[in-house]
Amino acid sequence: MVKLLTLSKKEIKKINLENNLNINLKSLVKLIDDFYLSVDNNILFFKYNNNFIPSLKSDLMNLKTVTIDMPAVPFICKGADLMKPGIVELDDFEKDEFVAIIDEKNKKAISICIALFSSNDIKNMSSGKVLKNIHHIGDKIWSFNN
Repeated sequence: MVKLLTLSKKEIKKINLENNLNINLKSLVKLIDDFYLSVDNNILFFKYNNNFIPSLKSDLMNLKTVTIDMPAVPFICKGADLMKPGIVELDDFEKDEFVAIIDEKNKKAISICIALFSSNDIKNMSSGKVLKNIHHIGDKIWSFNN
């Protein structure tokens, strides 16, 4: 059974402040199963370590990006973590920051990850796992239908 809670303007303000979001107070905002945040009937955020993170169906707000080569795309879309050799380009970010993975051909976001290293450290690496995949196209967050 799905647990659904419609949030008040006060609750939306609190979530906005705590998570550095900018959800319109006039929007219909629902908390689903204490995990998904629906804005006007679209799952735009999900909870990770007690923070709401933009889903791939949102505008991704101001997430930094990492562009990957096309051979890495199928692996990322199946939930694999990103390895250094797949990176084509990356913004500047810090360790533990949330970043969006973009494919180099279509320039579309295909995954949300947590940086295991800063971008400066990644640039100096030749191999290894650099981003932890927490949400990708086709996963339960992507597929959830409210």
